[in-house]
Amino acid sequence: MKQQLVSKSFDLPGNEIGRVSKLYLINRFVPLGNLGGMTRFRELLILTVLHRFGALPFRLLIRYEDPLTRLYKKLKG
Repeated sequence: MKQQLVSKSFDLPGNEIGRVSKLYLINRFVPLGNLGGMTRFRELLILTVLHRFGALPFRLLIRYEDPLTRLYKKLKG
């Protein structure tokens, strides 16, 4: 069986939110790895919402990436 380990975006394909949720639950009891700092449930919920519904705003905003970057730099000082 020849299956790629990573996708074009260098991430394990499929079920990303489920994998992160499982790691979150495991790390609540055994604090190791990336989520060892006891990630809050709110942060996991925000990640889920952005992952599910963030594609449309991203497609709209990516067209204006350069002007927005210049605006952010001006506002930053």
